[in-house]
Amino acid sequence: MIGHSMGSTIAIDYALEHQSELQGLIISGTTLKAGSSINKASILMARILSVLMPKMGVTALDSNGISRDKVVVTAYINDPLNYTGKLSARVGAELLKTMAMLQSRLSEITLPLLIMQGTHDRISGPFQQQTAVRRGQLKR
Repeated sequence: MIGHSMGSTIAIDYALEHQSELQGLIISGTTLKAGSSINKASILMARILSVLMPKMGVTALDSNGISRDKVVVTAYINDPLNYTGKLSARVGAELLKTMAMLQSRLSEITLPLLIMQGTHDRISGPFQQQTAVRRGQLKR
């Protein structure tokens, strides 16, 4: 299974429950920890809004963080298959909940695993993820 960015978070979650069905896991640009702008108050607010106003748009990714190559960013923005609007409160809350759960369960992955992370990734940079991976104590 291959997953990139938010898709890699979903792929890890899937792999934890279906390892016997997979031969390996390749992930890139993985987000396992909320960015520094998301504090405990923001997480609490996301949980509340997720229940009260689940479809309310709360945050959008900065498309300029997709790549340093302006041509790639422009293609991303203009691709009708890419959603560039705000994530709903429910999606945000569920992602935060899933990322927290994955941090505690990473050591359960026994599949062959390839992790790729760009050193200048501004959306899910390696320095944001180091703590999350250490906390999960992934052993290989």
